[in-house]
Amino acid sequence: MGLATHYTKEKLMMGLLFHHLDQAKLAKELTQQHWGSCDYESAIFNFSDHSPYYDKEMNGTVFRQFFSFTALIEPDQLATIKTITNDIEKTFQHNGYRPINLDPGLINTGRLVLATTKNATHRIALQHGIYGELTLFYSRKSWNPFPWTYPDFRSEAVQAVLSDIRNLYRKNIREN
Repeated sequence: MGLATHYTKEKLMMGLLFHHLDQAKLAKELTQQHWGSCDYESAIFNFSDHSPYYDKEMNGTVFRQFFSFTALIEPDQLATIKTITNDIEKTFQHNGYRPINLDPGLINTGRLVLATTKNATHRIALQHGIYGELTLFYSRKSWNPFPWTYPDFRSEAVQAVLSDIRNLYRKNIREN
């Protein structure tokens, strides 16, 4: 029989989809009120180039930015974090228009897990109606996708961002 042990803390990262930069900045500030300062902020990508999925809901071209938080967290907190990000998104919503989409995830040395409210065969129930999706795994010095990995997460540019965040995580682990 194996014995349960404490989890190793992981790096909280956030994918932010937005249409207006001023709302994106405010959403990021709201996340920092919950999880502290950020230690990484990516360039802004044109998400609509990868997928028009949110264009109608967000009323135009959609952009994506990634950021990560300085403090490491217990991985069993991911569902609670997604619940809070959903509440943050609701503060921006009006008349069926959702201008902000926050996608929290956890990075460790070997994987990226994203939180979602959508159930699917490859997603694991966490709690509070939230699922965890193993989106990418890290092996042989690179990120590797699954058949279900989102198109933008397959791109070299996004994987370079995730590698930067992974490297910050490795530095955090060494320092602790």
